[in-house]
Amino acid sequence: MAFICVLNDEKGWGDLLETEAKVSVNTVIGYDDETDHVYHLYVSFDRQNTGYFEPSFYIQEFDEKDEPVYEYFHSTETKSFLDRESRRRVLANVLAMIRTILGRHKFDTCIFYSMDVHLPPEALLKYTYVSAIFFSFGYIGEYMTTSDGQHIWKFLRAPL
Repeated sequence: MAFICVLNDEKGWGDLLETEAKVSVNTVIGYDDETDHVYHLYVSFDRQNTGYFEPSFYIQEFDEKDEPVYEYFHSTETKSFLDRESRRRVLANVLAMIRTILGRHKFDTCIFYSMDVHLPPEALLKYTYVSAIFFSFGYIGEYMTTSDGQHIWKFLRAPL
């Protein structure tokens, strides 16, 4: 596979999709010049049954007929096609997309969970960046690790 990254830093994504149940944005991050598959980055805040919003970000691969092929939630998987510079650009866009969503929506509570357990420090770094964005928008945060190693971040909008 020969992945070609088309991302610029923090610009050029699609429109926000905004409903009562979900706020999301996506952008094309690149394509495979051998298979013609296209890769999209998604950042989404989904309302859960208990009322809080769960942020998530992932890459989705589409085939040449624009049909979904695979969703990548783990950096261990994306390292197979994203080089260091492409990963840096993806992270910059994830952070900018989160900033944009939090700038437009005042969620009372956001909770997100790591997809993997027992993450190494370098994998937790991106969550430190995400947490800093929440703090910059006035959220109070909690971080915890469950007994089975899952990482959980909870952000509450600080009272005025």
